[in-house]
Amino acid sequence: DAIHGLVRHAITPMTARHRLFMFIDNATIADQGLIVVALDDAFQLGVLSSGIHSAWAGAAGGTLEDRPRYNNAACFDPFPFPDTSAALRESIGALAEKLDQHRKDAIARDERVTMTGMYNVVEKLRSGEALTPKERAIHEVAACGILRDMHDELDALVAEAYGWPWPMAKEEILERLVALHDERVAEEQRGVIRWLRPEYQIPRFAQ
Repeated sequence: DAIHGLVRHAITPMTARHRLFMFIDNATIADQGLIVVALDDAFQLGVLSSGIHSAWAGAAGGTLEDRPRYNNAACFDPFPFPDTSAALRESIGALAEKLDQHRKDAIARDERVTMTGMYNVVEKLRSGEALTPKERAIHEVAACGILRDMHDELDALVAEAYGWPWPMAKEEILERLVALHDERVAEEQRGVIRWLRPEYQIPRFAQ
């Protein structure tokens, strides 16, 4: 019901080492290992793909063995999206579309490339750890340096959308998000609701 009328929607693995969001076509049916996010707005995909949301999800979610587990009730429902200008929404959305397509193109080019493989490489590029021969091949095919740079740019734009400085330590990100969450709760108690999909949500949940 939630994705009816959309052409695409976002998904993320329920359990994964890296917190990744991507768009899939509505003709694709997600299995039980995926969380479906019934949003088609690239701005929202960009926010969910940012380090700010990853920090929140990592702190609020659970774990399965050593892998983070995404939980709708804790990771998505209470997460406060930024309320920002149309220009910033457009910039974040355009970059999110570019990011989403970059990864899909890389996977289509070579069967060795996977989402997890790409982000393992990005993680090592950030830490300076040496790549294995397999990871070097993925790095070349998937242009993982460009992927890293796009995420860096996305993080800075999303922080700007919140009106926050960047970069920030994870602890400060979480403190700011919790404070903003509490502000939003107080708003909702006064009847101010910041709907993500008003045309879908208002007829069903406004009362």
